Amino acid sequence: MRVSWIMAIAAMLLISPGLVGAEDLFIGTWKLNVEKSRFRSGPASRSDTLTIERAGDGVRVTIDGVNSRRVAFRINYTANFDGRRYPHVDTSPQSPPGLAVAVTRMDERALERTTYLGDKKLTTVKWVVSEDGQLMTATETGTDAQRQTYNNVSVYERQ
Repeated sequence: MRVSWIMAIAAMLLISPGLVGAEDLFIGTWKLNVEKSRFRSGPASRSDTLTIERAGDGVRVTIDGVNSRRVAFRINYTANFDGRRYPHVDTSPQSPPGLAVAVTRMDERALERTTYLGDKKLTTVKWVVSEDGQLMTATETGTDAQRQTYNNVSVYERQ
């Protein structure tokens, strides 16, 4: 009898993705699919590669890309899932110093990142991974450091 209960609990852990030992769906390398993305506020990036790695109680994020003006850029930050602000480095020519991000895990398939300049909230991005784990949609709203409005949906494919 005891063995069957142990086997039942083990089976639940294996088929329940939100329980102990579940793989983080965000970890990995993602490539922007420009054709599936929708950029309503400004021209689309020409390319983006997003790398997400585990780091402590959160993630280390690196985005290497080429913007619409064919200028290469790199964004990187490390943040815990605690809603606190962490330094954000963006090598884009138009990016001001002093950016920070706060990252919150909404559930196993959704993260929210808010970017700040000083005390001012600039943008919010909600990242959602598809049920099959192969697509990630990033819905971004807000304003950038130059006060340009953002309302973009970027679709990334797992590499």
